[in-house]
Parts: sequence; C-alpha cells; structure tokens
Amino acid sequence: MSPIEPGLEVRDQSRRLRALYATARSLTELAAVDDVLQSIVRHAYPLIATDLVYLTVLENGQRVIRAAEGTFSEEFRAAQLEQGVGIAGLVEMTLAPAWTADYFADDSFPHCEQFDRRMRLEGIVALLGVPLLDGGELRGVLFAGQRSPRSFQPDEIAMLSAFANHASVTLRNASLYQRSQDAVHELTALQEVVESTAGSLRRGNDVHDALTNTVLQGGGYAEVLDQLTHAVPGHAILFDGRSNVLACSDGAPDIAVPHVLPDRSHKATAASRVAQVDVDAGLHALIVDVVAAHDRLGLLVHVSERVQSSEDNYIIERCGQILAMLVLRNRAVVEAGQRARGELTSEILRTRGPIERDTLARANARGITVHSYSHSICVAMDPEGISSTLAAVNATGDGKSALFGEFRGTIVGLCGGEAAERAARVTSAVAGTGAHAFAVCYAPFSARRPVEAQLATLVRSTLVARSLGMTGAPVETATLTPYATVFDPSRHVDLAAFVEGHLGPLLQYDADRGTDLAGTVTQYFAQDASLRRTADALFIHSNTLVKRLSRVDELLGPTWRHTPRSTLVALACQLRTLVEQVDPSFTG
Repeated sequence: MSPIEPGLEVRDQSRRLRALYATARSLTELAAVDDVLQSIVRHAYPLIATDLVYLTVLENGQRVIRAAEGTFSEEFRAAQLEQGVGIAGLVEMTLAPAWTADYFADDSFPHCEQFDRRMRLEGIVALLGVPLLDGGELRGVLFAGQRSPRSFQPDEIAMLSAFANHASVTLRNASLYQRSQDAVHELTALQEVVESTAGSLRRGNDVHDALTNTVLQGGGYAEVLDQLTHAVPGHAILFDGRSNVLACSDGAPDIAVPHVLPDRSHKATAASRVAQVDVDAGLHALIVDVVAAHDRLGLLVHVSERVQSSEDNYIIERCGQILAMLVLRNRAVVEAGQRARGELTSEILRTRGPIERDTLARANARGITVHSYSHSICVAMDPEGISSTLAAVNATGDGKSALFGEFRGTIVGLCGGEAAERAARVTSAVAGTGAHAFAVCYAPFSARRPVEAQLATLVRSTLVARSLGMTGAPVETATLTPYATVFDPSRHVDLAAFVEGHLGPLLQYDADRGTDLAGTVTQYFAQDASLRRTADALFIHSNTLVKRLSRVDELLGPTWRHTPRSTLVALACQLRTLVEQVDPSFTG
C-alpha cells in the first residue's frame, strides 16, 4: 500500500464542502418544495457514489417517492410504501440512519411484498436511509441504493446525513417562504407594501449571498458576524449550546448574555426561534436560535441601540441559518479528523508485527512520529467507563506526543519522553473521571518489535496489578517481575509446572470429587494461617475447616504449613488465583 498524500484528504473534504454550499446557495433561489427535494437529490447523487438516490415523504399515511436520481423504473418511482416497513420503518422508529448490505436477505425489518417486487425491478440490493428531521418530527427519508451487495461507511452515512440536514432546513424555509408569499398576495392592493416587501426580500437575499460568499471564501464565525453588522448596524455575538462565546463582531459590548438571555430565549424559541429582549438601558437584543433540524447548535445575539425592524429580523435569522451550516461544517471536519485518528490508532495498536511503512507514512502525515514512542501505558478499569475515560486520557496530550485507544477491554497508549510523568498525568485524568479500583502500568515499547504482543503482555501485567490491589498510582511493569509467569504467555508452561508441583494432589482430588481444597488452602494463607478468620471467610464451622486441613495434610504431607515449603505453596495458590483472573483459559 502506498502512502496517502496529505493533500488528497483536504481536497476531498474541500470538494464535498463546496458541493454542500453549492446546494445551500441554489436552494435559496427555490420556493417549491418539489424543487427543493429534487435539488437535494441531484446534488447528493454524484457524491455518495451509489447507483441511485431517492427521497420519500409521508402523504396520507403512505411513503411516496418525491425525488430520485439514477432510477430507470417508472413503476419504482410510482411506488408507495406503508409506514413501519422496510428500511424506512427502521428510520421512522429510531429517527436515526439505517442500512442493509442485502435488502432481500435481511429479516431485521418487516418486508412488503409489493414494494419488494418493485425493488427487484429496480435491481436494488444494498440500501442506506437517513432521516429528514425538523424539530424532532420526521419529514422524510433520504435513500442511497446500490444494485450489488455492499456496506456503507461512516463517512458516507455522515455525508448523506449532511444533505438530509440541508433538506430539513430548506424544507422549513420553503414553507416559511410560501407563507410569506401568501401574505404578499393578500396585500396586492397595497402596492407600496408590496414594493417595500419585495425590496426587503431583495436586500435579504443580497445579504444572504454576501454571507454565503464569506463562508465559501474561507471566512469563519467572526467574519460572518462582521458581515452581518455591516448590513444591520450593531454588534453580534455567537454562543455555543452551552452559552460559551464562540465569536463576536468588532467592538461587541461585554454584556451578561450567558446569565440573562438563554433562559428567556428558551421560552421564545420553543415557538418562534426568535425573541427580542432589552439587555440594558438603551440596548436592545434580537436572539435567534442557531439550529439544524432538531439539533440546537447555539444562539446568535444581535445588540443595537434601536429596536430592529422586521426586515432586519429577517436578515439576522438568515444569518443564523448560515451560521448553523458553518457550525455543522466545522463539526464534520472535527469528527472526520477524530474518526480518522481513531482508526489509525486502532490499526497501530493491533499490528501483529512491526508497524508497516504505509501506516507510519499516514501517521507522519498527521504529525505523529510513532518511532519516537518509547513506552506504552495501560489503564485497567471497569469496562462501562472506558469510553468517557478515554476522552479524558486523550486530553492529557497534544494529540501527537501520545496515542491512546481501546485494546482488549482496557485503555492502551504509546508515548515518548518521560514515561513515569506521562503515566502520572494519565492516572490523575482517570481519577478525575470518578473511576475507582483502576490500575495504571507502563513499560518500554519499540515500534520495530511486534506491537500487539508487547501490548498484550502490558495488558496482562496491568490486570495482575489490579488484582493485587496496586491501584490509584502508576506501576512500572519491571516491579512485577515475580509475577512474570502470570502476565507473560510464553512462561505459562513454567507456571503450570510450578502450580502442579506444589498443588497437584489437591487439584486432582478436587477434580475427582468436586471439592475445593485448593480454594480452602488459598484462603488459609490469605488469612495469615488463622483458623478462625479462615472459617469466617469460607462461612464454615471451625471443625469443618480442621477436617479439610487434615485431608490436605494427607495429600501434601504435614510440612506444607511450615517454612520454607509453606512459602512455595502460598505462592502457588496466589499465582493460580491471579492467572485465573487474567486468563480464564489457563488450565494449569
């Protein structure tokens, strides 16, 4: 495999983003819902790389196809599908994307015989559907189909979902536009009002075009806000969903918006998504929800010394839509980078041999120099907290000096520099998540040796440390050398021989009679040879314990309780317990 050129990913993202914004620009010129739907499908079709794309909406209790590209069967285009069946039924139920690699062989959803026949006429085999949501309401389903079996990758699902988000926003805008047109027709007798309204719309479209061009030319939040305040005098501030300031126009006042406006705006945006409030004496604010479908992305606040007109309100609301698309774009870029990094990390951690050249090249393209990593770190903890803890551990570095990912039910990372210091930071990050009874171990690492084998040994040593109660502080694996027969698979033959040599008669007796004398001896040493504490720990009478130990005397000989033999028997019990926790398949 040849190294991937760094520019290819950037050019591909740029091409897709240009297509998204080309769609947004063209949709501003469309009023009819059918035109909007056909435009979405037409723009999605060449980028999704499937044989056909079509869009269904709900009409009179039936799913009907309103727009399609790549189909050849008129009967398929005229098909109607009942609610709750097919891939559309899964999307309706979960309000999330759903797909199948082989439609006719998939029984995870109800089938409709009539619609299946039309699917066969069209030759569709693999199918992906994503929801068009507006305020939590399903407006339709956008599909991408293939006439041969295939899987759909996360980036394809994300791209189709992005087009679906455009469709949701623009369908709502088309409805708003239609209502405004109806209002204009009702006022045709008042020519001055008509001309004024038309002028406002032209101005709004001009400002919308200017804002869109700002984004297409690489502008960010601040540039869009400056463009807005140039069109509507005042100051503009953009907040994220948690009321943190993302950007503001030049000279924006320092007002207590996070503490005052979000609660008041929530009541207004539930119905209108827009609210006007008085901030301070002489200052008026227009608050616009920045939303995409049902996802509330933040708030746009425009502050001025005068109450904004309806024309200004329209422009500011259009700016909120542009900002929503910009937020989605930035989020998609970040998620794509995180996804690519996660896949690369997973590939590196699971490399059976030394890391291959093409993998190193892709890592180097992201500024990650794997050969500079000299140590590996492992966190063993309860599995349900791994995902959130992994995010906290990743936050301890700059994304290049260390790599962390999930590996065999633990968190494993590679790092350079001072390993003890890095392990201490990781330990602090894990403790900060509220995790309990977790162990952190670190060991030397070399990219020139088989990676998976090194990490597997580290994981086992960390599980041993956790079983020994060595939690809450980083442990170097070298300090666990006496337990190497447990966490080093190549030493399991030695371990089995050691356990058999000191506990063999007990284990054979237990296997033949279904008893647990070996467990009794293990607990005896764990309780420092105290008969009373051992009986309490085993929930048995002291006389029963005496009889069991007498049987052990017969099997091992009376010297097993006295040094130096007792030390070896106790160690065999401990090693046997540890290896059963680390590797349940051990049969020694």
